[in-house]
Amino acid sequence: MNIRIVFFSLLGLCSFTAKNQLNAQTQHSKDDCDFNDSLNAIRSYKLLLADSIELANFVPAKTVPTTACAVPSLAAVNAEFSLQNDKIYGFFKGVENANLYLVVFDEEHLSPTLPKDGVYYKAGTALGTGTVVSSNEATAFVALNLKSSKTYRINIYAANTNCVEGIRYNEVPVYSGSMKPTDPSSLNHYFGNLHSHSSYSDGNQDNTSLIPSDDYAFAKEALCMDFLGIAEHNHYSSPHNPGMHVADYAKGLQQANTFTNNNANFLALYGMEFGVISNGGHVVVYGIDSLLGWETLVGSPNYNIYVGKYDYSGNNGLFNTINRFKNTNAFGSFAHPEDTDYGDLLTVQYQPLADSAIVGSAVENGPAFSDEINYNDHPSTMSYLQYYKGMLARGYHIGPTIDHDNHNLTFGHTSRSRLVVLSPSLNKDDFMKAMRSRNFYATHSCTAVMDFQLFGKNMGSEMEHADAPAMVVTISDPSTSQQPVIKIYKGTNDGNIASLIATGNSNSFSYTDENLADGSSAYYFTDISIGNKRTISSPIWYHRNDNAVTSIPKISAEDDLSLVIYGNPVRGSLLQFKLAAYNYGLNETILIRDIYGRTILTTVVKGNDEAVSLNVSGLPAGVYVLSVLSDKKEYHKKFVKY
Repeated sequence: MNIRIVFFSLLGLCSFTAKNQLNAQTQHSKDDCDFNDSLNAIRSYKLLLADSIELANFVPAKTVPTTACAVPSLAAVNAEFSLQNDKIYGFFKGVENANLYLVVFDEEHLSPTLPKDGVYYKAGTALGTGTVVSSNEATAFVALNLKSSKTYRINIYAANTNCVEGIRYNEVPVYSGSMKPTDPSSLNHYFGNLHSHSSYSDGNQDNTSLIPSDDYAFAKEALCMDFLGIAEHNHYSSPHNPGMHVADYAKGLQQANTFTNNNANFLALYGMEFGVISNGGHVVVYGIDSLLGWETLVGSPNYNIYVGKYDYSGNNGLFNTINRFKNTNAFGSFAHPEDTDYGDLLTVQYQPLADSAIVGSAVENGPAFSDEINYNDHPSTMSYLQYYKGMLARGYHIGPTIDHDNHNLTFGHTSRSRLVVLSPSLNKDDFMKAMRSRNFYATHSCTAVMDFQLFGKNMGSEMEHADAPAMVVTISDPSTSQQPVIKIYKGTNDGNIASLIATGNSNSFSYTDENLADGSSAYYFTDISIGNKRTISSPIWYHRNDNAVTSIPKISAEDDLSLVIYGNPVRGSLLQFKLAAYNYGLNETILIRDIYGRTILTTVVKGNDEAVSLNVSGLPAGVYVLSVLSDKKEYHKKFVKY
């Protein structure tokens, strides 16, 4: 059995090794491009072998212990929900003597049918007029393909499978409520690539008369291509090898902005690939409208901001320079990283400055010099994945990217692999914020739509919450009928590589990690295979604190009338509101809480008949509750911050 799994995995690799390798060394300096094709292929074979062995030897964690045949505890629990297009994600606290939870959706006006002892209900089957959405150990679920016009009643029943007479249910649901699957803050999935080159450095090798605007136009016509980033080599050696001049950097920025403004539904970005390969390492940088560099050409600096050739961690090094541009959401991402790159960052002590500057690391790159445009020229599969996992183990908060590294007019056409960014819109500011927040994943399929949430927080999030971490993964890919294999990995920053903790074989999978103790931290990410195509999420970093507040105040009809918010959703930096029943001249406490009940902002104002304005520019996009506390009453109202 194990041998078969390994054998077929290696066969699958054959379709994911680069087909067309040009003699790039004759055209490019070894300091500027990635030539480790043979090494990358070896890495890919080793990685697939290790993955196959890991999956074959995987033993699931033990089930939640329960007292034999005991009816699960009668305890109402809070449930938290995340709404995404036609999906409802749910998260709730487990109860004593329950090791299975039955989630049933029904139309709001219908009376629920109770589950019967001894009967196992499978997801997708009927229970009376309702539909079983989930039936497993997890304290999380997702309901798919819902209608936004309908209000659904949600009932969650706790059950105990530890009984010779069969499963036992508590007929009183631990949660019962209603919800419509509509959310104005839903995120969209945008597909593209942030690592390519134009003739301004060493790109467009097949036609050096082309300029960035031509490259954006070519990329826009590719399948599932919403954005293209051109990251020019930041230095000069000879024309097109690379041939970057500081004046051309400004031209590229202007062309990117113009193309974006003139082409709806496409985002053109322009940045740089900083550094050299020998004794250095390449970093893709966006959000800095000044060329970083170290060269002097004909007596003049070939840069706008000086950064030393090998300086990554110094006071004026690359990481610190990126951090100085946080107001423009500047970020860096490692390109085809080697173990000794960036001043041995993989092995030296954790560096907070680097962690703040870098948001991603390529798990796959190229083929950089392909000239094929039929979507069938693939690099060695995930040849940089181990470096990425190593950086996570060292404590860095980064997500996975897939880079094409185009050096010819092939943008978006060499393969269907893509970086996918979750953002409210394709607006540049939204996109850059999403990248800074690591709301992205890497995939071999440009039709793979994946979501990964933990207690309602998206991939890339850092969070604190009470209870064992409950997470949900969903993936859909209309280009294939093959069944997904979903794997969830867990790691810490102790230097050990993340390990496999759960697997599932469906388009959605829920899991609760009961082994994370109160006061402990871990990160989780998912690695999904559909045939020989993989999709890897950014992690979610989780700290368990069972004393954390995870509930929000109940909002009444009176609150709706008494507390008025002007402009909801809030799209700017100011939240403006007015309380109809104010106490003139008396102090009123103003609170803003997030959806988990944590207080984000507190202030005191004097009661009057004028609107109050609060600066909420520091709040990330999301759903919040505004509370006004007077000496006699409390008023609460939800608002959405864009």
